Amino acid sequence: MVPLTYCSHLAPFFLLPELKKSKKMLSLAFLLISTVYSAPPTCPSTRYVTFFQPWGSNSWLVNYTGPFKNDRPPHVEVGPANMKNITEGETHCLTDLSVVGSSALEWIVIGVFNSLEKNAPAHFTCYYGPDPSSHIDEYK
Repeated sequence: MVPLTYCSHLAPFFLLPELKKSKKMLSLAFLLISTVYSAPPTCPSTRYVTFFQPWGSNSWLVNYTGPFKNDRPPHVEVGPANMKNITEGETHCLTDLSVVGSSALEWIVIGVFNSLEKNAPAHFTCYYGPDPSSHIDEYK
């Protein structure tokens, strides 16, 4: 669970009758507030991702703290065997931004592995397009 910073002005939000009736709405509200008001982790870079929803059978959608250009939504592929190892609201640091192939800039997601790639460290693609090496400085 992502640690929350207590904000007294948010307490009335949780008391709304509509939220009490719907577990899904309450869960969504908590995730939104925990993402916005959570203390960021101590990371080797200023970039990190917060996992918020499974996406298909192999990936999780994430909130990302940096610039992003990709036709697909921000996500991290972990493979079917590792889907259960991720918890909604979990935050992981990113490290080692690098050019991959001729189209991508990818971060390594610390502490997350991809079972589709023999449990190699999972990656997050922040840029997918032409000439990624010319964009590396703006995506750090």
